[in-house]
Amino acid sequence: MRLLNFISVVLHPIVLPTVVVLCFFFSVPIIYPKSQRLTILALVFITTYLIPILFVFLFRRLGVLTSYDKISLNERKLPVLTMLFVFYLMGKAFYTVPNLRDLGTLFYSSASALCFIYIVSFLNVKASLHLVAMGIATGFFLHLNSYYSKSFLGLIIVFILLSGFLASSLLYLRSQHPKEIYVGFFIGLLAPLLFSSFLQ
Repeated sequence: MRLLNFISVVLHPIVLPTVVVLCFFFSVPIIYPKSQRLTILALVFITTYLIPILFVFLFRRLGVLTSYDKISLNERKLPVLTMLFVFYLMGKAFYTVPNLRDLGTLFYSSASALCFIYIVSFLNVKASLHLVAMGIATGFFLHLNSYYSKSFLGLIIVFILLSGFLASSLLYLRSQHPKEIYVGFFIGLLAPLLFSSFLQ
């Protein structure tokens, strides 16, 4: 049980952006200055980890959220909308820098996925944000695999396996339903692929 909880925490949606960017820097055939890498990692960590935590505390104090653990579909709308704009601004900032356009694609894709999740929430469709994040990571490296001559197959396999472990953990803990997991993963997976195709 502790291991399953550990997996769900380590692979949390607010942790994964930093992990994906770190994997990106170590895997792409482009040399980035150390100062640039550290600056970007710090920026991503602050905006996708620390800021969401602050927003959650703020929303809890304002009564938007009734719990830190069990968040209803209706309660999740404002946090999702907030992070949608954060990811959009990150995508816009990175996409204007020539050697960071891949990261711009990553964050624009994340914003697109959250936009879709926000829209379908009004149809009472709930997607697992954990699996959305895993799907985005997988789809992002699939996109890079088709863009660069270097193979990213190893990372793609790792993220697919981690998605399976995470999905199994969430199902065992009964914190999410199978439909939420499938919907979340495929929304995340398709977002980078569709967004990159749109840009081409």
